[in-house]
Amino acid sequence: MEGYNQVIPGAAERILHMTEESAAFQQKISMAALSAQSSDTRRGQWFAFLVALRALTTGGVAILTRETLLQERPSSPQHWPEALGRLYSSGEKAKHHPPRTMSRSDIKQSLNNPCST
Repeated sequence: MEGYNQVIPGAAERILHMTEESAAFQQKISMAALSAQSSDTRRGQWFAFLVALRALTTGGVAILTRETLLQERPSSPQHWPEALGRLYSSGEKAKHHPPRTMSRSDIKQSLNNPCST
């Protein structure tokens, strides 16, 4: 450092001052980057929480109101042996039947009396 001072008086002090300012600037940029990353992570976690809460709420409401996403009549396992017996005894191949859409009164009736089909 004395060699710098001999060529230009005060050069060593200026070099040290420049190095300290550069280090302080780098530290400030690193802290800003960490802060931004932390806030992005926090924001992502909040959005994930809200999406999960919305899904659980929607599922809970659907369960409590007994709404189904597919408006077709669920087949009852109690009727499977009878239906299979008719199918195999008649020798017919299974036919495709489109799903039946049900009204609210049909759904309520089938929930109150599941064996009436």
